[in-house]
Amino acid sequence: MGINGKLLTLFNVLDDKIENLKLQVESFRTVQGERGEKGDRGEAGKSGLNGKDGKDGISGKEGKVGKDGLDGKDGIGVEDARIDLDNHLTLILSDGSEIDAGEIPTATVVERVSSVTRVIAGENDTDMNYDTLIDEDGVYTYIGKAIPSTATSKASWQIKRIEDLGAGDSKITYANGVASFSLVWDNRLSYTY
Repeated sequence: MGINGKLLTLFNVLDDKIENLKLQVESFRTVQGERGEKGDRGEAGKSGLNGKDGKDGISGKEGKVGKDGLDGKDGIGVEDARIDLDNHLTLILSDGSEIDAGEIPTATVVERVSSVTRVIAGENDTDMNYDTLIDEDGVYTYIGKAIPSTATSKASWQIKRIEDLGAGDSKITYANGVASFSLVWDNRLSYTY
């Protein structure tokens, strides 16, 4: 028998042994042993170390300061008023200009006594049902209304005060906080507003 024949015999023997090993492995796979007891739980792992904080970023540059805005224009107020020959009310403004506020109804009479202006309602004047007194005192303007021909000493007046706050703003308040016709015009300066 030559070397080739001996090798061939050796290979056949090895093939048989490999087949036997395969069968034995298969038999082990199909056989299942009893389940073992549950093992103890392992210890928890240690926490990892905290990472280092990152560095702060570089601050941005501060913006430039803006330019100052332009000054606003002064407000315009009423300096004076007059009734012209054509019976029109003309308002004189603080900038020197004038406004024609229109014709005063012919049934109305306006008379000025010292610093108080009296607007007297006429019989046919449906827009004015009251006598109206106007008293200008510095930044305050007092306006009183009552039924026509009511005496200024009688407690039958409604009185309000207009305060000039400047810049075209004003504040209107009633004497003693009431809008009823129950006050005395002559006492207008002593009431609280």
